[in-house]
Amino acid sequence: MLSRGDLTDGEWAVLAPLLPRSNGRCGRWRNRRQVINGIIHRLRTGCQWRKLPERFGPWQTIHKRHALWSADGTWERLLQHVQAVADAAGDIDWNINIDSTSIRAHHHAAGAPIGPPAAARSVDDHAVADGDGQAPRATQARAELFHDWPSRTLVEWPTCPGHWLHSLETNAVETTSDLRGGPGAETAACCGVRSVPAGRPDRVRGQRPAVKACGVSGAEKEVVLLELPEPSPPGPGQILVAVEAAGVGPWDELLNGGSWDVGLRPPAALGVEGAGKVLAVGAGVTRFAVGDRVLAHEAPLPGGSGFWAERVLINADHAAACPPALDAVHAAALPVNGLTAWQALEKLDLSPGQRLLITNGGGATGALAIQLATAKGVEVTATASAGAAERLIGLGAREVVDYRDPNWPAAVRGGFDAALIIATGTADAALDLVRDGGRLCSLTSDAPPEERGIRSWDLYVEPNAAQLVQMAEQAAAGTLKQAPEPLPLSEGPAAFTRVVSGRAGGKKIVLTWA
Repeated sequence: MLSRGDLTDGEWAVLAPLLPRSNGRCGRWRNRRQVINGIIHRLRTGCQWRKLPERFGPWQTIHKRHALWSADGTWERLLQHVQAVADAAGDIDWNINIDSTSIRAHHHAAGAPIGPPAAARSVDDHAVADGDGQAPRATQARAELFHDWPSRTLVEWPTCPGHWLHSLETNAVETTSDLRGGPGAETAACCGVRSVPAGRPDRVRGQRPAVKACGVSGAEKEVVLLELPEPSPPGPGQILVAVEAAGVGPWDELLNGGSWDVGLRPPAALGVEGAGKVLAVGAGVTRFAVGDRVLAHEAPLPGGSGFWAERVLINADHAAACPPALDAVHAAALPVNGLTAWQALEKLDLSPGQRLLITNGGGATGALAIQLATAKGVEVTATASAGAAERLIGLGAREVVDYRDPNWPAAVRGGFDAALIIATGTADAALDLVRDGGRLCSLTSDAPPEERGIRSWDLYVEPNAAQLVQMAEQAAAGTLKQAPEPLPLSEGPAAFTRVVSGRAGGKKIVLTWA
């Protein structure tokens, strides 16, 4: 017995021959119609994979098949075939129709226009006709685009793997939503839909639309606003993220100058941290599904372009689930600074009651390090401006010393168990304040030679989803405090200049797409 949204016999007859067949080496595949019905149910209702009704079979099988067919292009082939069949049969009314997960095309309503003129079509009707020369009419495609011919506005789209197969129905009628607002606006953004100038008679095709970004266009290294091609679909182990906010840091100058090779392929967006929603998942990804909120630090960048763009391709293993209580701006401000502080403290391996000196405690990394260290019972002394002293003491620092005083080392009681160097040029002075056998970790690539049994090293941050999950939960609970400054993407070049020139005033700058 069919349930709402399940494939009809006619629809299954069209799709079944187009699906991949088992190679026989991994056992017999589960009923593929049942699997597709499960995928349709998940996309229609928005439920989690693990909460699929039992009638569809094991949810792991359905999720794995969805991811596999996304990666190997099966969904795209089905879309092209179904669209061609429905178009040749005259079953598409060319009205854009959007709901929370898809944009649909339907049968003509009574008296509706019959679509674009024949000259505008690019489908070979004979190629999709059935045995008697008539195109099958049983299939009704819910595809991700179509065209309202009288309005003369076209829509370009990229296929988000799996999105178009929201459902396959016959005689469905939906209300058209405005792409510029209303319930369809979020989906239009998700699937990369954008309007293009009227008057183009050519058929709408799956072109890759422009993505708004801030980065570098070539060898000149000037940071500018860009329009980049849509990222490629995610490969195995990858996810495509619709970026909502992205962090800006002094390290972005290293990306721009090539000192930190993260695989940037100009023209490309800068940025190695951010937060957003999952648009598509690659094969083998089980921790995330479309619509999940995530935050991440990613390096190298698998797509050759960074987070200062509307969409970015990252490795799923480097992403952390974003708690509901953590907004995008605070989530995007956390990854690089937070992971740097966490990994430095982890390597310093201090015990409760031990003493730590942090230079530049007033910056984003220093402020997080103070909080993480004091939460473990470590006594922290920090250098910072006099204006930041009250704030840092409120975050847990025992003492704050004005770094502008050239004799600040003399004002500090020495014998520290460890030092964390965040201010360039302070490593030698800090080393003198560390006890024999202590430890010094530099984040500024200037760790001094070891002496008096003091271990000294430079540290470079690495992606780590598990650590990021813990900090995100603390930030959401309010126990890890941040004070980011959000700026629109249009101010990206100015924000970059402000940060790399040291004029951010200790604030964490975050670019947003509001």
